[in-house]
Parts: sequence; C-alpha cells; structure tokens
Amino acid sequence: MRLRECLAMAVLLALASSGCSRLTFIKPSPKMVSATGTPRSDYQISDSTATKQRMRLEDRLAFAAQRLRSGDAATAEREARAVLKSNPASSEAHALLAVIQDQRGDAAQAGVHYKRAAELSPAQGSALNNYGAWLC
Repeated sequence: MRLRECLAMAVLLALASSGCSRLTFIKPSPKMVSATGTPRSDYQISDSTATKQRMRLEDRLAFAAQRLRSGDAATAEREARAVLKSNPASSEAHALLAVIQDQRGDAAQAGVHYKRAAELSPAQGSALNNYGAWLC
C-alpha cells in the first residue's frame, strides 16, 4: 500500500473508534499549573533569547498550549512556530498550529498541519483522530 492509502486507512480506523472527537495532546508542565490543576495566570516566560534557547521544546509547546487556552493565540502561534524552526518533525507543534488555524477559521492551513502531524506520528492516535475529525 502506498503511504496515502495507509494514512487514509489509519484515519478511517481512528474515526471509527473515536466518534470524531478531538483529544488533548499537550499537558502543561507542573510549574505552569496551580495546586488545583488550573493554569497559573502569573506564569510567564522571559523574553530573553538566552532563556528561550534553554527551554526544552516540550516546555515551549506546553507554554504555547497554555497561552492558547488563555486566549493568546498570537503567542501560542509564535511559540509553536519557534519549535518547528528548531524541530521541523515535531508532530505536536504541527497539531497545535492546526488547532490555532482551525480556531481562526483557516481550514486550509489547519488541514495542512493536521495532516503533517498525522504523517509524522502515524502511531499516535490523537494525531490521526484530530486529522480525521478535521476531515469530517
């Protein structure tokens, strides 16, 4: 089977088992949430280049997801794109950008990122589910 056929079959299987629901794919680090599990409003990341370079990619993605949940899509997009610049094969960054574009109403760009996330992580159910849900 060609890659496209395999991907289509995986998406169909994911859709059949999931009911077209979207899953959470990024968890915030403990320092970003309060003891009750809610995002801390006082958590901020320094804008200095040195600080951002030291951050792990996972922390940047978690920060971006937290900013998106807080309504700051611009910062979320900037952080996700920075992760992709460092690691173009980050399916999580593509998935986050897909959600951002989807919320903005840019279905074409959302589809590009949902598809890329699914291609990069074909064994990750949430990536396939998100792409399949977008196709619905």
